[in-house]
Amino acid sequence: MAGRKVGIESKRLGRLLFGYALGLDRWLQDIPVQWLLLDLGHIDPDFDFKSEILRVYAYLGDKTPVKEWFADCLWYTLVLVLANLYDWGHATEN
Repeated sequence: MAGRKVGIESKRLGRLLFGYALGLDRWLQDIPVQWLLLDLGHIDPDFDFKSEILRVYAYLGDKTPVKEWFADCLWYTLVLVLANLYDWGHATEN
């Protein structure tokens, strides 16, 4: 299509998935969302992934064995997708 830039959608998707993977990672480590958001205040990413992190914590709530198993599986899948989609934070352009 005319007027579309190459790699824009893959970059947007990668950023979205990064927020979910980070939220899952910290939830699995029992790090409270308040501490995670405080830690994020010390970095300056070029995108905002706070809403994805808040969504992860809100949907999962308290830990149960089933939720922990589900989060482990989802985290593993997201990390594999991100490894293929991103190259250390930069979307690959073909």
